[in-house]
Amino acid sequence: MPPATKRDVAVIVFDIDRSNKEFYEKSLNFLFDISSREWFFSPKNSVQLLLLNSNESKNCLQKPNILEVFKHFIQFSPTIIKEDIEKAKYVANKATWIDAITVGLKILSNEIDTQAGIVSAQLVLISKNYSNISSAHTKDIKAAIKTQNKCNIKTIIVGLSVSVGFIRDMHELNVWAKNPIILDEINEESKHALETMCKDSETLICDLKLGRDLFVAFRTKTKMYPWNALLSIGTSLEIPTSMYHLLKGEGAVSVQPPRNLNPNYFTWVYAEDETRKVAHDNVVHGVLRWNKVVAFEDNLKKYFKVEGPKNFTLRGFTEKKNIPESIFLEDGTSVLAPNFNDPHSHKLLYLFYKCLLETDKVGIASKVYARNNQPRLVALIPDENHQTILVNQLPYADDVIATCTVEAPEKNESVNEEQTEEEKEVFEFVNSLMVPVEDFHLSPQLSVNPRSAQMAIKIAKKFLGICESENENLKLPSSKGSAFETRFPVVKETKEGERGEAEAQADTNEDREEIYDDNLL
Repeated sequence: MPPATKRDVAVIVFDIDRSNKEFYEKSLNFLFDISSREWFFSPKNSVQLLLLNSNESKNCLQKPNILEVFKHFIQFSPTIIKEDIEKAKYVANKATWIDAITVGLKILSNEIDTQAGIVSAQLVLISKNYSNISSAHTKDIKAAIKTQNKCNIKTIIVGLSVSVGFIRDMHELNVWAKNPIILDEINEESKHALETMCKDSETLICDLKLGRDLFVAFRTKTKMYPWNALLSIGTSLEIPTSMYHLLKGEGAVSVQPPRNLNPNYFTWVYAEDETRKVAHDNVVHGVLRWNKVVAFEDNLKKYFKVEGPKNFTLRGFTEKKNIPESIFLEDGTSVLAPNFNDPHSHKLLYLFYKCLLETDKVGIASKVYARNNQPRLVALIPDENHQTILVNQLPYADDVIATCTVEAPEKNESVNEEQTEEEKEVFEFVNSLMVPVEDFHLSPQLSVNPRSAQMAIKIAKKFLGICESENENLKLPSSKGSAFETRFPVVKETKEGERGEAEAQADTNEDREEIYDDNLL
């Protein structure tokens, strides 16, 4: 039996309005970032791109000024996206954002109904224009909410500025997501429509940075679930805790809630024919070796063992000044919350928080994952403003790199009249140190080893056929000569009476090296 497949699909609606140049460039970077992620590299996962406010109207519902870039779901790259967006022509305020959401939901619902094995479906709307709807769109809003809830589609509306408070647990996250506080000025109809969608469906409003993290975290489920472990303090105290990963945004940070998955959540289908479904009870876990399936038993621990269980151990305490924020790794921050399945967890963790706060200390703990068994050092920092414990990963010594960048000073374009007396004195002193080129008499000569020079002369004389009796001499290479003259000494005639003491000494050296040089030749 071929292995079953699971797929993730998404529809991204991009507004090509270029009136707000800053937001347009940021939204393009947002689109390039998420499209270059590993999420799109899998041949099973696919995405559809819609362009809002385009001069062309090609979509499944025939809505005006909404263009389906591709007819089918594909795996696209940032290069393809850029080419399609640059070719599209913008039409000002012709299409509405609710029309774009309606088209995107229709595409996703059709994909879910016709293709089996879809695990997650997302709709991302990137736009800054949310004031172009009226009370006549109430029917479309109710239909969009119904489709979202029926097909379990997650909708992320990106572009509006909203107030985000600090979120410590899942209850606070749900309260914030269901009751958004929109800071941008939009009409009352649009504001009421957005608030209704957030309240009655899986719709979330956020900025670009938080929207990017939410889009990736929805697919990368390891960031969504809490890391449950016992915080061991000494040998007799263990506090049940849950660690949530905080997503980064322009304002405060938020967490993605875990989903209560069950064995029947995934739909299993045949890889060769995705229309044929497979019951979960008939799925056999195993590996494919030599075209045969080696089945695994339900207890996989006997096949995949680790050196030790995961653990979360407090190693000691240190002063806050010893943990500067500049050395924190930039892969995100986590928050340490009590494990709500244990009735005593909240009280024990609160006492530990009060201990850190009153002593003005920071806890140092080691966090070991069972998957790779590699310990990570983390700092447990009490946050008095939100009455919780923040967890930051600390780098090892090999990970810390001292970097120092200095910007070049700007050139002073001011004239001499605007300079102060002190500046004039400095300029006059520096100018006095400058020496004209014509007054600088320095001609360095090439220093040559006399022994090597005489050997070169003897070799040249022998191969050039120069007689010792003739009044001829070879000129030593000079730093002023060309490259040819340096490598191959040039023969030059010399008149009588022009031989100096240096040349006479050179002849003496030639006689002393006569036997040695002949042996070499």
